[in-house]
Amino acid sequence: MKANVFSITLCFLLISAASFALDKEKILRERVYLQTDKQVYLAGELIWMKVLTTNQDGTPIDLSKVVYVELLDESNPVLQVKLEVANGIGSGWMMIPPTLASGSYRMLAYTRYMKNEGEEVFFSRAIPILNTFTDSSHNMEVVSKPDEPFTVAIAYTPNERNAKASGNGENEIIRSLQLTPDKAAYPVRTAGSISLENIPEDIYTLSLSIYKNDVSLSGSSFRLREWKNELQPIENVQPFTSMYIPEYEGHILEGKMIDFQTGLQVKKDDVMPFLSFPGDKIRLFSGALGKNGNVVFNTKRISGVEEVATAVVTFNDDRFRIDIESPFALHTSKPLPVLTVNIVHKDKLRERSIGLQALHMYMSDSISEYEYESALFQWSPSIEYLLDDYIRFPTMREVFAEFIPQARFRRINDRRYLNVFTGGIGGAFSNANSLVLLDGIPILDHENIYSYDPSLVERIGIYQNKYFFGGRLLFNGIVSFKTHNRDYHGLQVDEATQVFSYEGTQKKRCFYVPSYNTEAERKSRIPDFRHTLLWNPEVYTDGKTSVAIPFTTSDLTGDFIVKVEGITNDGRVVYAEAGLKVE
Repeated sequence: MKANVFSITLCFLLISAASFALDKEKILRERVYLQTDKQVYLAGELIWMKVLTTNQDGTPIDLSKVVYVELLDESNPVLQVKLEVANGIGSGWMMIPPTLASGSYRMLAYTRYMKNEGEEVFFSRAIPILNTFTDSSHNMEVVSKPDEPFTVAIAYTPNERNAKASGNGENEIIRSLQLTPDKAAYPVRTAGSISLENIPEDIYTLSLSIYKNDVSLSGSSFRLREWKNELQPIENVQPFTSMYIPEYEGHILEGKMIDFQTGLQVKKDDVMPFLSFPGDKIRLFSGALGKNGNVVFNTKRISGVEEVATAVVTFNDDRFRIDIESPFALHTSKPLPVLTVNIVHKDKLRERSIGLQALHMYMSDSISEYEYESALFQWSPSIEYLLDDYIRFPTMREVFAEFIPQARFRRINDRRYLNVFTGGIGGAFSNANSLVLLDGIPILDHENIYSYDPSLVERIGIYQNKYFFGGRLLFNGIVSFKTHNRDYHGLQVDEATQVFSYEGTQKKRCFYVPSYNTEAERKSRIPDFRHTLLWNPEVYTDGKTSVAIPFTTSDLTGDFIVKVEGITNDGRVVYAEAGLKVE
């Protein structure tokens, strides 16, 4: 491993930010727009999302690699996810709990860097959610208007929308984009396509969704155009109140270093905090020490819910632990707009609810597939021993004494250390400063590995080079133990090592579109009640000015909405909407 250049880049960013602290027009401001597949949701449905990062005037930028999305009631988060962002674009989803009460909720989206300006600059919109399984509700009123269609309305009181005085004016909308279904009406379980014509050559990103128009929304607009027009002009923005660096490489985890003896946060310079993800591949991150014992871990490609281990390596008897803090912002309580529901057409709501339950019952496996992710780290050991190829010895001391000459246990000051032979002419064994890992977990006390049962270990890898972490701590070699199941079975960790579950950025979920190319597929007895027929957060045009997007209809009939939304390289908004019918 080579010394990380992050510290140099960090210093540059901090110096730059400090230099411009008094000149708000020169500081880069980041903003987030969030798009969803439709407007109204039922409890138990998926919210498909796309995020776009821009600068202050709405021009796309590539800065942060993580966007935080939250669904809140008046003050408390109901759902929280971290979306991985590449080239300023990210996508993800939220599963609405089936127990969530009916009402309006607030959806926020922001980056770590935006926390410097506070919650007022976060993306915010109201999301109406209807629960068909329970009568519980909040901030909702039910009306009966037989002469009106089935609608829900979000009624804002003054200042509830956090309206901003815009100095940008009415932004240019590219109206020449043409959206045309290949048919006026479709049978159920039929393949179709949506034709997009006159796509701008400088398009930055484009998305498309098709969903059933059974419950219409009034009183609120969630289009990119309105969001961009509400951006404040640069002369009205507030100065930074914090110093959060952007997550320009990957997710940043922050924590505090706690002294075991006093239970207080401490600052130490002669230690090295580590964060690792146990498993088959070595995924180990060193931490940067900040003021007052704060610890910052800069990570890459950590997704899903995984076990995480933190440890503080010291070369004396001092012991510290690391308490990881939530990366999400703290929010002030704000009143939510009242959600008004016209319940006269409740049969449509019941039909959608039954379809949702059938979808989960018969297609749960298909709608829960995730994209494969390749491992980030591909370290190769100098030599690796598969223990089943050798005589199995009952103790670790015998394993290393009999057939692993590149490392050995030594006793120094009444403590055992596992030392690595550095190799080469005139090479020697390291002096109590080798890094020992078991399934990726740093082993601070080598006595724990000395007494570990070798029958649980599948392989041992020896890394004979010098390894710098954080540009400050040098290890002469690494010894990596991997158990059969990569579950560090029976390991007795040092009290300074903490193992816990952590949810990184969200795993990529595949949007399911069934095939109806054959007669057998069309006559399948498995019901198909997909309410959103297509969600394509990134329409790839490959520089073409026209593309055709395929989709398939479900068993649901009625009117559907086709919506396309995007933005060009210079920040001009692209929007088009059309309807199609399924009979």
